Amino acid sequence: FRDIFITQDNTKNYEMNSVINMHIKTTDNNIFYTSENSEYNIVEQYTTKTLQMLSDIILNIAHLMRSPLSAIQIFAELLKQDLDDDKQSMIDDILASVYSLDAVLCNLLSFAQPINLCFHQINIIDILEESLSFALLAINHHGILLEKQYAHDKLNGYGDIEKLKQLFLNLILNAIKAMLYGGLLSVKADYDLSYKYINIEIIDNGCGIPKEFMERIFIPFFTTKEGGTGLGLSVVYKIVQAHNGKIQINSIYGKGTTVSIKLPVEINKR
Repeated sequence: FRDIFITQDNTKNYEMNSVINMHIKTTDNNIFYTSENSEYNIVEQYTTKTLQMLSDIILNIAHLMRSPLSAIQIFAELLKQDLDDDKQSMIDDILASVYSLDAVLCNLLSFAQPINLCFHQINIIDILEESLSFALLAINHHGILLEKQYAHDKLNGYGDIEKLKQLFLNLILNAIKAMLYGGLLSVKADYDLSYKYINIEIIDNGCGIPKEFMERIFIPFFTTKEGGTGLGLSVVYKIVQAHNGKIQINSIYGKGTTVSIKLPVEINKR
């Protein structure tokens, strides 16, 4: 147990700043302040070490899986060129699974290590289009209609290209998983009225999120989907926060979900 020891000479001017409840023990010459919640400190240290070990394990697994996954993607794309049209759909299924698994690995890596941004001048529309291209096979496979509404040819700002692609791909894949039997996926982007922010909306008319789960959707490892990791939205939240942006999710169970993201046009590092 951790004790705080103070001599009697200093007791008159002593100011207790600790938020931990204290017990006072007295002896002839000294006063002891002993933490009643010192067990909490031990548990906290154990939890911190356990999370660090978990992060190290996740990093090792993710890096080990990345190489064979890239090889599968390359060989599948080469094989697709030599197959008849009626068999190419099988390769499309393989590639869709590869892209989905790669997104999971990216989320694991983002969870296990701090998000460090590399800012560049960007066009949000280009990033949205590239994110959609990765998910296009899954969109077509599930019979989902894609609607895009961009208010301008270019929506320029600053951000980390790879992290923003990860952000949008996570949201698009979530929308697809909510519409496994078809639906409408809408992607909208525009400047706000002040032209200081770019507003992005990703809308689906899928299964929606039950009201009782809404407060927990950004918590790591919380998921209602079979086989889900529960990291997608928590990583999305981290990336938005790192860009000094804002995110809002509105969902009606059984009707669909709207994810609204606001990203600053200029770099505004805190």
